[in-house]
This record gives sequence, structure tokens and C-alpha cells, in this order.
Amino acid sequence: MFAMAPYKGTVLIAGATGFIGTHLVRFLPHVRVLTRDANAARSTLNKYGLVASEGIAQWAPGNSSLDASVLDGVDAVINLAGVSVADGRWTKARKRSILQSRLDATNTLISALSSTQHRVQSLISASAVGYYGSCGNQFLTEDTEPGTDFLADVCQKWEDAAHPDIADTVRVVTPRIGIVLGPDGGALPKMAFPFKLFVGGKLGNGKHWMPWIHIDDLVGLFNHLLASSISGPVNATAPNPVTNA
Repeated sequence: MFAMAPYKGTVLIAGATGFIGTHLVRFLPHVRVLTRDANAARSTLNKYGLVASEGIAQWAPGNSSLDASVLDGVDAVINLAGVSVADGRWTKARKRSILQSRLDATNTLISALSSTQHRVQSLISASAVGYYGSCGNQFLTEDTEPGTDFLADVCQKWEDAAHPDIADTVRVVTPRIGIVLGPDGGALPKMAFPFKLFVGGKLGNGKHWMPWIHIDDLVGLFNHLLASSISGPVNATAPNPVTNA
């Protein structure tokens, strides 16, 4: 984990009730939560013993603009909002929802950052290593071209939405997040469950790469990005990916 003090500014987090978001709320001292349902968000945070120190604000991305007051006193924005890619079958309707939920949230934030007075210095808008598609044994850097499958298309459009004409005033970072592991959520419990039933095994031929990152390291990376001058895409993975078998 990054050995540095928590970022002291006020951070607005969209998507704060998911696995990554709740860990960020726990780590950062000054957080305002942006959510579609304030009561549900408060209940989720309470379940983990968490409180949004700077309050909870409600929004309806895709249906209405963001109230300008939500950005009052905010120094940085973290955008994690979007329908989970891991829950449910990828029907045509779900694929549309996966993409559109991300574009609606990002476009709403960008519109607010472009059209209202604020003191926001940085926007960290999540992406994923799915940006690269399936590349076999190719060594991947942030300059590698995007893939051509569904997730690659989602990630590319998601990142593009976060990079309009605000770069002159707001630093934009798009961390391409790997498979997030932790004992209390993320991919690990789902991966471990079949093995607990003694029916676990490799997926496919077991040779495909799994770029991963521990939740503590991801929180540390976000904290580092908040305090640094880094901009653009950042591969948010551990230095040594593994194969499935």
C-alpha cells in the first residue's frame, strides 16, 4: 500500500456505495457522497460503519443536470458510477445499461465542471483494463491501442467522455483498474466460492492473464492520484499479473 497520509481536501465520490467506493469513504477524511438514492446510500454506509463526513447529495444522471451546490467546497471528484459488469448476464439490454450508465454519469459531471463556478482541481474518472481487450502475451502500457470487444468499446467511450474541454482548468485522470481483490468484496469471494465447495478449477485453458490489484493498493493509488500532478490514463494493477492457472 502507498505509505502516505490521506488526502486532506474534500472529495466528491460518485458511486461511493460499491466495493471501491466504501473503502475510499473509510480512508479519506473529507468525503461527500453523490448518489441516485440518498436513503439507500446512507443505509449501505451505515452497514459498514461509515459516514459521509461532508454529506450525501442526490442526482439523476442522464435525466437532469447536477445542482451547482453539490460542488461547493469540493477539491476533487472521483467518478466510479456505473452498472456493475459482473452482476447478471450480458443481455443486449444489460450491455446498453452498462455503457449508458457510465456515459450518463460522466457527462453529467463534465457538464457541471464545465458550466459552474467551483474550486475542483482534479477529476479521477474510473476506467478498466478491459480497455485493451484480449492481447495474449503482449506487454501493455497506457499507450497501447484499445481492443475491439464490448468492454474495450465501453472503456474507450467512458474515457473519451471524461476528456472534453475541461483540461485547462481540471486535471483529469482515468485509472484503468484491474481485477480488484480483497477479503470483504470484489472478485475474490466469487472466485473462491467454487473452491470452498471443492468444485473450483481453471477457466478455459487457464492461460489468459488476470491483471489484478488489492483493494488497499487501489485506495492508496487513488490517494496518490489526488495529491499528485499525474493526468491521463494510468494502469491501476499490481506489477506482476498472473494467469488463471
